[in-house]
Amino acid sequence: MRLLIAASICLTASVAFAVEDFSGKYLCIASSGAGMRYDVDKDDWRPLRINSEDERIIIELVANKSKGVFERKNYEVKSYEYNIQLRQFGEDNGDALPCRTSNPYIFNSVIECKSVLTSYVFNAKERRFLLSRDYAFGMPKDKNVDDIAMHIGECSKFK
Repeated sequence: MRLLIAASICLTASVAFAVEDFSGKYLCIASSGAGMRYDVDKDDWRPLRINSEDERIIIELVANKSKGVFERKNYEVKSYEYNIQLRQFGEDNGDALPCRTSNPYIFNSVIECKSVLTSYVFNAKERRFLLSRDYAFGMPKDKNVDDIAMHIGECSKFK
């Protein structure tokens, strides 16, 4: 009986700390958006209605299993290191968008990237994403030609 209890505790512990592999390609399509536009005449930011229909990206995650598992003991989190590629949908043959991240691991199923003043947050388990474009905020006020935009949507795994 003791052996059975010990075995079930070990099995439960190994399942609780299993490393999930989120490798694959995901098509992410925005469903909603909001933004801000700088009004030079009023010297203020104004709300902006954003059309999210054209916001579609492909996120490709490849687990680098040869490096083993990264473990953050204080948080009881384990993750593979991932190679991450981002592409605009329809540009599969073009260059990937750079994904600069100081943390190529997925914690709580979320990974974050920064690419040319655009941020991407991807929840691999829930298959949701957030895309925010903030390059307008870095422009001089009198030269501001772009808007600050944020899009949210869902992703489908297709490979």
